[in-house]
Amino acid sequence: MLTATLAVIAPATGAGWDPVALEDLPAPLRQSVSEGRRLFMEEGFGGNGRRCTSCHLEGGTRRGHLPDGRTVPSLVGVAATFPKYKARRERVLTLADQVQICVAGGIQGRPPAQGSDTMRALLSYLTFLSQGRPIRLGGR
Repeated sequence: MLTATLAVIAPATGAGWDPVALEDLPAPLRQSVSEGRRLFMEEGFGGNGRRCTSCHLEGGTRRGHLPDGRTVPSLVGVAATFPKYKARRERVLTLADQVQICVAGGIQGRPPAQGSDTMRALLSYLTFLSQGRPIRLGGR
């Protein structure tokens, strides 16, 4: 198990959405994290009316449920677990791949393109939720 710490963003005193830690970020990164949170909370990606937060409650900071009732974990720390091997898909997935899968499947929308400003913002937000968490490559 890899025991390094995700240090892309300054360490936080707590887990999840931390407005105080957000203010400590350089303005462009703070704007990207904030835009990612807005997209996570509000954007439907042209799909079925759901948003990311429809399944991942309170901006992904709480466990939620899929429409079929299956439990969805909190996303706090999720960026520290990618990339990971998904046996069902028979390949290694990045966090960006997983975002695209969720948007296409759960939201039934048009996933943001790899490398797009939208994807960059969503990944910035998810990484912010993971600050200070140990890296658990391939973990849960």
